[in-house]
Amino acid sequence: MGIGAMASDRRPRPKRICLVMYCLLLGGFLGAAGCKETERPPEVITLEGKIDDIKIRAGGQGEITAVYYNEKHHQEVSGTAQVTGETEILINGAVSDLSHVRKGERVRADVLVDRSGEKQSFRVLKMTIERPTEAAESGG
Repeated sequence: MGIGAMASDRRPRPKRICLVMYCLLLGGFLGAAGCKETERPPEVITLEGKIDDIKIRAGGQGEITAVYYNEKHHQEVSGTAQVTGETEILINGAVSDLSHVRKGERVRADVLVDRSGEKQSFRVLKMTIERPTEAAESGG
């Protein structure tokens, strides 16, 4: 046997090439999926602040902007969240709607923060406003 005969015996077989390519491709896809940044699940946060702006759309929906203290950044920040038909709005304990909310009022809100897409989205689940009653304002 000469050198030429040994070289021809070492030629890769087509089935083996296909198997190797398949494994490489599969490994690449699995590797790419494994490298993907894990998405954080939506979370509910409670914020307290002062209403800075209200935009009302049809059906009692809209958005609300409030100024609140951000403990992480140690400063006041402004945040905007969507108000939907499912948002529970309580004013002095009574069920209300967005049209009765006033700019400048103190608000406590449970906000759903969804970070699953490219952008974060904020949706108000529950909003509570405590207004001074007329008796408290008059001192009696």
